[in-house]
Amino acid sequence: MKKTSLFLQLILACNFLQAQIQLLPPEELFANTYAVVVGVADYPSGALNFTDDDAYKFYGHLRSVAGYSVPDENIILLMNREATKANMVAALEAVVKAAKSTDRIIFYFAGHGAKEGLLPIDHNNLTNLLEFWEVKTILKKSPSQNKTCIIDACHAGALGSSWYIGIVSDLLYGYVDSGIALFLASTMAQTSKESSSVRQGYFTYYLLQGMKGGADYNQDKAITLGEIHHYVLGKVSEATNQTQTPILAGDYNTNKILRILP
Repeated sequence: MKKTSLFLQLILACNFLQAQIQLLPPEELFANTYAVVVGVADYPSGALNFTDDDAYKFYGHLRSVAGYSVPDENIILLMNREATKANMVAALEAVVKAAKSTDRIIFYFAGHGAKEGLLPIDHNNLTNLLEFWEVKTILKKSPSQNKTCIIDACHAGALGSSWYIGIVSDLLYGYVDSGIALFLASTMAQTSKESSSVRQGYFTYYLLQGMKGGADYNQDKAITLGEIHHYVLGKVSEATNQTQTPILAGDYNTNKILRILP
């Protein structure tokens, strides 16, 4: 009985230590957060309904306790007329310059997308885009190993394909240990859909619902990147009758903790 008791005590002790390691406080997950949040709805060439609402709500999430109460001065918010290509590039360059190796960088975009890139407010058909190679080139300058692109746009998966389908040497070596995770609303061939009932895009709506706790499948009070992808993938696919498939790509670890629940 003593041997059995000691064995059980060791198991309990290991489980306790594992829980303590997993449920790290925010300051142990990353030191600071720097974010660029872009929302464009008022395109002269064809307005969208709720992409600016999506961006405002994602900004609100970052400012909330659920988003680790990111200081306003650490977030660059570009909405509609402010979301020019020059401003988007300058904002990305600014957060890359500010962030240290222990910090977290988030780039969120909601708006029109094309297979070549993201459409700023001042795009001209398929010229003057923020091309996907530009985004990755800028982010790779940062020493941070905790960088996430969240793209709620049509053909968002093209950003993932630029990570994986380009030149073979880039595929093999270009993103090793880059720390850039891509959470994308749709595949390269799909459009990203909006919901009039919740007045948001499905992708961002379920992303924020998942971060509130819906994605904590194993109920361990820690939401991981893998859990949030699984949650959003299921919810968006169901809501759109399997016509929109959120994808996870880039250099990522599905066990990376995104939020510790209270």
